[in-house]
Amino acid sequence: MACAEPADGTAADFAQALADELGADGWLEADFHRSIWYSTLVHFAGPIDDPQRLVTWITERRETLIAQATFDTAQLIRYAFNGHHTELVTLASVVL
Repeated sequence: MACAEPADGTAADFAQALADELGADGWLEADFHRSIWYSTLVHFAGPIDDPQRLVTWITERRETLIAQATFDTAQLIRYAFNGHHTELVTLASVVL
């Protein structure tokens, strides 16, 4: 999982703008405030042989700075199975 910590208030402003646009449909996260943003990068397709070794490896690297990034586009996506594998389907995209 990649975890990002906002460097300023832009991410919070973006989340508030989404909440405003969603109105009543945003009820699930209405009172939720993020301190991090994250994305899952790896999914395991089977059992993990040594789960404790994986947990230890992750713990040792939890605070590793990999990169700094600025994003200029937001996308609303959904996942769709095409008969062979899962694909991302962009429903909307906006330049920030």
